[in-house]
Amino acid sequence: MIVFVTLLLGLISGPLPIHVTVEGPVATVEYILDGTVVTRAEYPPWGVTVDFGPALQPRELVARALDKDGNEIARATRWVNLPRPPAEAEKRGSAVSTELTAVPVRIPEKAAQPTPESLQGRLSSSGRPLSVAAIDDGPAKVLIVRVPGTSEAYERLVPPRPKRVDRHFLTLRTDPNARRHEMCLDPEDTVRLLFPTASGPLDFGVSAELFDTSGELTHENGGLFWFLTRTAPGNDAQGDQRIADAVAVAGLQAATGDHRRAVVLVLGSDLRDTSRYDPATVRRYLESTRVPLFVWSLEEPKDNSGLAAWGEVEDISSVHKLYKAYNRLKSELEAQRIVWVEGRHLPQSITLAPGTMSVELLQPRAP
Repeated sequence: MIVFVTLLLGLISGPLPIHVTVEGPVATVEYILDGTVVTRAEYPPWGVTVDFGPALQPRELVARALDKDGNEIARATRWVNLPRPPAEAEKRGSAVSTELTAVPVRIPEKAAQPTPESLQGRLSSSGRPLSVAAIDDGPAKVLIVRVPGTSEAYERLVPPRPKRVDRHFLTLRTDPNARRHEMCLDPEDTVRLLFPTASGPLDFGVSAELFDTSGELTHENGGLFWFLTRTAPGNDAQGDQRIADAVAVAGLQAATGDHRRAVVLVLGSDLRDTSRYDPATVRRYLESTRVPLFVWSLEEPKDNSGLAAWGEVEDISSVHKLYKAYNRLKSELEAQRIVWVEGRHLPQSITLAPGTMSVELLQPRAP
């Protein structure tokens, strides 16, 4: 038997000490990263250093216990930079449970609704065809990384001296509950706010526990306008601001389970960032886990050169512009489905056969 002692929690890159415990006549412990042998331990306590590389991406680490003749006695596998525990679901109503991988896809406009039968043989992992067990269109889960505090968001969206005053604007200035339930997602969808002020020191990984989060919010709590302008806390919290790291953690949480998903980063005037990872690295990580990222700014992008680090940024400097961004987010979620395939697979290893018209794998989509 072989068991990982190192937990491999959080988001990990670079060199990391790895420890295992083994039982039996073990002569060597071999470590395999994404299918390639990277190092071996020849004697107890079988500890090594594994270099996960500079990129932040899903990885598979396997430890194999070998006897003196090189025969495998036991193996253990750990998934790095992916949600866990592994998904388990019933296959087509059967009482037999199997390990499954959730593959988020998007239905192109005017395409027919896919079925498990129509996708058989269309998805593969590392060149091997995958068996499709089911297709879900259940609730969506949106993680919002909100950098500005509620006061900044409110004053930006509802300034005291707007260029144009209308009845709706006056209502916003006089009624604190106005528009609370506008820009809502569907009734079963959930929103969770994650605030980028770190509450603890940085260790070898980036842990979700570093950041404060809200509870799960639904349409009964309010809509996106309310979550940005009324739901505390915000950037008034004490501690280092680590925007990119918080987005990476949000991506990890959004990829959990059978949810349609998205991460929304809301930026304001304060772009200070002491993150371990840079925006480009985090964007690539979310792409590798197939989590769409929306970057919104309360300032017009042309007025803040610091926004360029995040690539495509959508202007939400008015209620009208926020509505446009909300509609784009809602359209993205409505087009998503979760395809369950048998087995456990790295998300970036899954490909779609050319010519498949009914679905597309989630990739960044231009506004």
